[in-house]
Amino acid sequence: MLTKHGFGALMTRKTVLFVPVLAEKFVAKAHERGADAVVLDLEDAVAPDSKIAARNALGETIDLLVSREIEVWVRVNNTRELLGGDLEAAVRAGVTGLMIPKVERVLELTTIASEVARLETASALPKDNIVFCATLETPGGILAASSIASGPRLQALALGGEDLAAALGIAPRHAALRGPGQMVVLAAAAHGLESWGVMGSIANHTNMDRFAREVRLSRALGVSTIICIHPKQVGVAAEIYRPDDDEAAWSADVVREYEAAKARGEGSISLHGQMIDEPVYQRAMRMLGR
Repeated sequence: MLTKHGFGALMTRKTVLFVPVLAEKFVAKAHERGADAVVLDLEDAVAPDSKIAARNALGETIDLLVSREIEVWVRVNNTRELLGGDLEAAVRAGVTGLMIPKVERVLELTTIASEVARLETASALPKDNIVFCATLETPGGILAASSIASGPRLQALALGGEDLAAALGIAPRHAALRGPGQMVVLAAAAHGLESWGVMGSIANHTNMDRFAREVRLSRALGVSTIICIHPKQVGVAAEIYRPDDDEAAWSADVVREYEAAKARGEGSISLHGQMIDEPVYQRAMRMLGR
């Protein structure tokens, strides 16, 4: 499936790693962690009295990570007091996208997109250079998922499980987050977007067995990209999302035989006792990461 704005032939990010902007030792090694992208965090990982210092350090940090050839996103603060300054600092060359937290209405994205367009012009960046990931982490955001997914510049929707659980007064366990998570996945898929997050707790970075279970369940339910807050989580998630030998062999057979069939003008074939048509072919392509 194409992403909404056509960035890349298929959804390929499997892991994104949050890195607090002011955590120098984590920034220094961010490019070594194996994540498909790094999200420099100006929001929850930064104490209130350090917000401005983090913003001021953002430009140098972005330049460093871009020089190390890693994809860089920035999570801004979605508050009246901080959003404008965060956008001014984050809209710069080298930034792939902005993660917008606590989105509840598509109008928020429209307003932010307008300001980003102005900043792109002011910085002589290409038009629509920077894309968005909207994080849904309130009951209102989850219920508005389909509407929000139609917003401008979107490349992904994310489930903010920790904040959503807090808003509901419950623990961020898979059983509680499965329903909201599936709403995010469905809204993202309906609009050709990636779906980020874990249907469980991303704050869990000591019990890797539990984290692995929640990642497997998330993958089975359609989450395209696992959000990680600790380097150990990246390796666990990447391994789970890597097709095993049987999946890889099946996918390669499907792609090869179905493409040959299409060249002959056939719309479906039988392979290994299964009917193969366009949806199955697309699933095989995604497994191969094309």
